Amino acid sequence: MKKIIVLIIFILAINSVFANIGFLQNLQTASSKNDNTLLVFYKPDCPYCINMDKAVSNDADFQKKLLEKYNVKVLDITTAEGRLMADKFNIHAVPSMVNFNNATGKSKIIKGFGGIEKLAASLNIITSTINKNNNPVNNLATCGDGIVEAGEGCDDGNLSNGDGCNATCLVEAGFNCTGSPSICTPVAVCGDGIVGAGEACDDGNNTNGDGCNSSCSIEAGFNCTGNPSICNYNDECINAVTLSGTSGTAAGQNSSATNSVGVPAPTCQTNINKDVWFTFTLSTSKICRF
Repeated sequence: MKKIIVLIIFILAINSVFANIGFLQNLQTASSKNDNTLLVFYKPDCPYCINMDKAVSNDADFQKKLLEKYNVKVLDITTAEGRLMADKFNIHAVPSMVNFNNATGKSKIIKGFGGIEKLAASLNIITSTINKNNNPVNNLATCGDGIVEAGEGCDDGNLSNGDGCNATCLVEAGFNCTGSPSICTPVAVCGDGIVGAGEACDDGNNTNGDGCNSSCSIEAGFNCTGNPSICNYNDECINAVTLSGTSGTAAGQNSSATNSVGVPAPTCQTNINKDVWFTFTLSTSKICRF
């Protein structure tokens, strides 16, 4: 009895889901009269789903035979219902279909879309299209299956955005993806807070004057370390700012400076901390005042 109750709940759930793309919307409005239900999982922006939609829309014979054998239910995986059913059947790539038998509860997953001929064969449907066309089927890629195929820039085995390989299997800006399944790593971009190849620093911005400039080079008088870079102004003797000319002023700040290790406190001042450094070289011997 428990199994029957669960099955009834399942059928009610899938009957509440509707799509807004081409043939799928019309097919699923047909009355339920078969034991076999074909669950079609898709995303509105999935190019392979769109290709499938166009192909089936142009084959009236396949549509007729499909309706004779299956109740078609469409599930958009970007909706709450779609995600729920995708989790139930362990669907992680689109387009995917589940051939579900309402009487036995058994199901079969069909991944991707390789053309009408291949789909019809998977569903045990004989159409005039198959009788007329005996050419090999050129398989279209299935985004999210972890296999980089024709038309895909990457495939990391999921349909998540923001991880380098997006939900339509294109490489996202700021990433480099290699391998199958794809492994995506951030590409060093000045201002992203990651010190990459060719960068001496990266403080997470493209501002000049804060120690790490807009080309990710360390500015004079600064010492920059870490990811993102923290830049201290002439904090140590090695980063001393050079004073030039014979007169003038030199501006500085010691808000992020530290006490220099091994440097004795001057005899004229007992409260020394956060010291900064300057250097000046005389061209000839003379009296100087600082």
